[in-house]
Amino acid sequence: MKLSETKKAYLFDLFDTLTDFESEWSSIPSASSMLGVDSKRWNEQLLLYSADRLTGKLRDSFRIIRDMAHNIDPSIPDEVIQEVVTRRTNRYMDALLNIPVENIETIRTLHRQGKKIALLSNADVMECLGWDQSPLKSFFDLAAFSCETGFVKPDPQAYLYCMQKLGVQPEDCVFVGDGGSNELAGAQNLGITTVFISGKMRLKQPDFVTSRILQSDFHIESIPELLVI
Repeated sequence: MKLSETKKAYLFDLFDTLTDFESEWSSIPSASSMLGVDSKRWNEQLLLYSADRLTGKLRDSFRIIRDMAHNIDPSIPDEVIQEVVTRRTNRYMDALLNIPVENIETIRTLHRQGKKIALLSNADVMECLGWDQSPLKSFFDLAAFSCETGFVKPDPQAYLYCMQKLGVQPEDCVFVGDGGSNELAGAQNLGITTVFISGKMRLKQPDFVTSRILQSDFHIESIPELLVI
C-alpha cells in the first residue's frame, strides 16, 4: 500500500525541499557575497544566532541584516546593508516564484487526492514575502512561517500548530523535508512519519545525508517520488 493511501495530511518544509537548487533561485547574488563576508560565517548567523528574526520578534529587515552582518564585520556601511536587504528579499521572491514544475505537479496531485497540505517553514519576514505569488500557494491549506507563528522547528509546537489547524493527529501525517534545523527528528519524536529528501543535500552537505536518513522513515531523492513510496 502506498504511503499516500494511509495518510491524511502532508507537512512540507520549503527551502531546499520544494524550491529549486539555490544556485537556480535567481541571478541576484547571495547575501554573503554582497556583504563581502565568508559564507560559512554568514550561515552560522542565519542558523544559530538569529532566533528573534525566525520567531518574528524582530521584523525590521534592515536591522535583521545589520545585526548579523555586524556580528561578523562591524565596519560594513549602512548603504551596503540596505542594498542587501532589497536584493535578498528579491532573491527569495524569485525562489518562490520559480518552483520546479515537477514539484508543483506532485503537490497538485496530492491536493486532488484530497490530502490536507501545510507548509512548515523556518523563515524571517524577507524570506516569505513571495509566498502569496507562488504557484504552490493555491494547493496549500496552511502556510505556517515561523516569523508569523512564533514556533521554530524542531520545537514540537511548530508541528502541533499545523496539526491543530488541519484537524489531524500525528499518525495521520507525513513530514517532508531536507532535514535542516533537526526538523526530521522533531517530527519523528511526535510520531509523525518522516520523509527525507536528499537530492540537494547530496550536493550542498553530503556529510549530513547518512545521519538524516537515520532520522527518517522514508528516503527519497526528489519530490515526485512521494507519489510512489
